[in-house]
Amino acid sequence: MHILLMGWISILAGMVALVLGRLSLYFYALAISAVFLNLPAIQVTATSVIPPFFILGAMGVVIVPVIAKRKQRLPAPDADSKHIMNTAVLFCVYSCFTAVFLPLVMANTPVLLPSAGIDAQVADPSPLQLSIQNFAQSAYVILGTLVIFQCYRYWEEVTKLVSIMMMFGVAINLAQYLLVQFTPLSFRSLLQLNVGEDYGSTVGDVVRFSGIYGEPSYLATFAICAVGFFLIEFGRSRSFSSGALHLAFACASIALVWLSSSGTAFLSLIGVGVAIALYGLVVFIRSHSVRIRVILVILLGLCVIVGLSGTILGRFSLIFADKTSSDSFINRNASNDFSVTILRNTLGFGVGLGSSRPSSFLMALLSNVGIIGTIIFAILIARTLFKSFAIPSRHSTAFALISLLIAKVIAEPNISLPLMWMLLAVSAVPTQAPHIMGVPGDAIPSSGFITRMGVASRPGTLHPEEPHSRSQ
Repeated sequence: MHILLMGWISILAGMVALVLGRLSLYFYALAISAVFLNLPAIQVTATSVIPPFFILGAMGVVIVPVIAKRKQRLPAPDADSKHIMNTAVLFCVYSCFTAVFLPLVMANTPVLLPSAGIDAQVADPSPLQLSIQNFAQSAYVILGTLVIFQCYRYWEEVTKLVSIMMMFGVAINLAQYLLVQFTPLSFRSLLQLNVGEDYGSTVGDVVRFSGIYGEPSYLATFAICAVGFFLIEFGRSRSFSSGALHLAFACASIALVWLSSSGTAFLSLIGVGVAIALYGLVVFIRSHSVRIRVILVILLGLCVIVGLSGTILGRFSLIFADKTSSDSFINRNASNDFSVTILRNTLGFGVGLGSSRPSSFLMALLSNVGIIGTIIFAILIARTLFKSFAIPSRHSTAFALISLLIAKVIAEPNISLPLMWMLLAVSAVPTQAPHIMGVPGDAIPSSGFITRMGVASRPGTLHPEEPHSRSQ
């Protein structure tokens, strides 16, 4: 067992914030820790890690309520936030029930064990048994739900928190790239900035960059999420400097996708681009937003550049040709097909949380928690997005979650991904949140679909004039 430097820093920052009674610093440390994804605070074995996000979340369960009660009496959250919280608790209870009950009922059903790897098991699946993975995944879901509750009950500002989280993630991955280019390996090993190699596998002559994560796929997953967030933030920026900053980070995020050289990432990027374009068209048609017009021009320009650039098309073709002809791609598709077989063999109930690990998040949900659990999770996502789109300042956070889910459905199956739980948590922050930390929260939205799509905005923005503060 060993603890990596980055995990130490994350946990130490959160501990100091809690000791000092600074809830705002604690939540910022918690959000930043979500960026690390699979980077362990504690690594027990080669395949068993505990991310700093969940350690910090566990620390806050007991301490945050004590600090918050000393600060101010808490008002009741709004109805939408209650729906999100209740649905998250329902999913937590049901998925934990499946983790313990279904492996006993469906014992010896062929599954793809999370600890054994997909490639080795597709041809020879393992028999289902109750294992430590079931309890570990249950613990992660419980802790993720508790983090949602902490944000739901004790936090109030959303966009600034997510902005700092995303900016930190982009910055630290770009810093890793510069260190790879200009510093010796001994220096990078001393800093322990990642858990694997600086570069992953090669695709032809293209070398895939891993960022801080040790695997290019994790870098691509984070970068896709950041692209969706920063493009929408650019669209709702009120000043030139803010717009330029968010556009720069959006471009940097796209550069990280490019450096990862992931076929999954490029497919996800196309999906995110289509989603943003459709959203932009709706907003522009209804409100004639100047910033949205710029976003649409940028997306159109990127399409033209890709179409005219032989280098870019060549790289796309190389990556897709290599990916679709590789054994890994064949096995990952087979794992998703096998998950359908699991669902059919278990009459739609699945084999229990943490029992099987395919390549797609959707297939992981269906094969593990079954149709019922998948429907509950879908309702959680729907309620989260409904609330976020009802508050114009949270549109970018909604698109960060949408972008992340697109990447996960294509090829990122982990239900314990910290970034997903953090985005769900901040989306549950009440509209009329308690003014505990001295940071103004989100404005109360107007009702109706027009405001939900950002139409009630003044020219050049995606949101109406919102108050910068509220009375306590």
